[in-house]
Amino acid sequence: MKILIVTLYYPPEPLKIISDLAEGLCAIGHDVTVLTAFPSYPVGKIYTGYSNTWPKCELLNGVRVIRVPFYPNHSSSAIKRTLSYLSFMVMACVFGPWLIPRTDIIYAIEQPSSVVAAWFLGKLWRVPFIYEIWDMWPETLRDSGMITNRNALGFVGWLCRWLYTHAAALRVTSEGKQKNLLIKGVPLNKVFLIPCWVDTDWYAPVEYDLELAKEIGALGYFNVVYTGNLGTAQGIETVLSSAEELYDLPEVQFLIFGDGVEGLLLRNKAKQMGLKNIKFMGSYPNSSMKRVCSIADCMLVHLLDTPAFRMDIPHKILSYLACGKPIIGALIGDGAEVICTANAGIICNPDDSAELTRIIRVFLKMPQSERLLLGQNGRLAAKLRFEMTFLIKKIDRMLVQIIQPPLDSSKG
Repeated sequence: MKILIVTLYYPPEPLKIISDLAEGLCAIGHDVTVLTAFPSYPVGKIYTGYSNTWPKCELLNGVRVIRVPFYPNHSSSAIKRTLSYLSFMVMACVFGPWLIPRTDIIYAIEQPSSVVAAWFLGKLWRVPFIYEIWDMWPETLRDSGMITNRNALGFVGWLCRWLYTHAAALRVTSEGKQKNLLIKGVPLNKVFLIPCWVDTDWYAPVEYDLELAKEIGALGYFNVVYTGNLGTAQGIETVLSSAEELYDLPEVQFLIFGDGVEGLLLRNKAKQMGLKNIKFMGSYPNSSMKRVCSIADCMLVHLLDTPAFRMDIPHKILSYLACGKPIIGALIGDGAEVICTANAGIICNPDDSAELTRIIRVFLKMPQSERLLLGQNGRLAAKLRFEMTFLIKKIDRMLVQIIQPPLDSSKG
């Protein structure tokens, strides 16, 4: 089968899960092409080695990757972010028909603007497209504060419903998102609930990395480690407040690995607060995840409590599970359910620094054997429930079902 994946983001950006899909489908035997933009996530600047001027085709691990120029922006400006999404949509529609071999099916990931490009190419080639939903729009835009104008939110909602109607299938990654679509009137047989996966070889427990610990000043501390995006949805200001409340425990420190639109603001605020027990390490490549987790006494995930975010399962949770580390889950909803079901950590209310501080004190007093057991539980859950090869095969079966729907015996 010839498959086209349309996605705004693709590695070397820190989104290995997308290349997992493309490479996994290639390994099954499909001919996979990815239509994407030049890498700029999460800071909004084109990566060194790339020129955002003319389309580029490259071969990455057996996958044909076609990059088109666009307006890169990952700021908090709704207008600039919208222009960024729309620029990719336009460039994908303009260059796609000339650069991409005719395909059998199109698999579009995330932003509705990217999915519009998939719809356009599907109409052009008369092939179906599938919409993989990461965030529920317009709910996520509203709850993150990115867009507050009712008319704009109404238009986005209308556009998404239109795409739901025209997509051959919708893939969601949590029960909350599935229920949301059903409430919106999407037929159940059109919605495929396939969880996100984690590569349990790439993310795996390793011995304590003494070299890294010395390099970043982690040796001898009780390290609470956060990795990933620093955006408005993550609510990391609560972590700053918790760091301030832990003044009496100099052995505890927060290590923040990642960056995003809130990164500079958080660094400046931590400096203004005079915090010595929180370090912003900047972006580290996915390949360093095992090393980073090795120096952690516990991992932290924090997500604001809104209706939209309650449907999310941040992928960092799965990587934490796979690395065998106990988790502090400051979130509510499907993500918290994953941690609880795995018995891999402790849940607390988000945006509550006092509660987060209390949980950290609990982890500090917890015997190391108990923290080790929580990590082992998480590793087991990652291998049993979120195994990559198994879940990519489920997506493969979904694609085949769309291309070759089962015969209706009632008509025979």
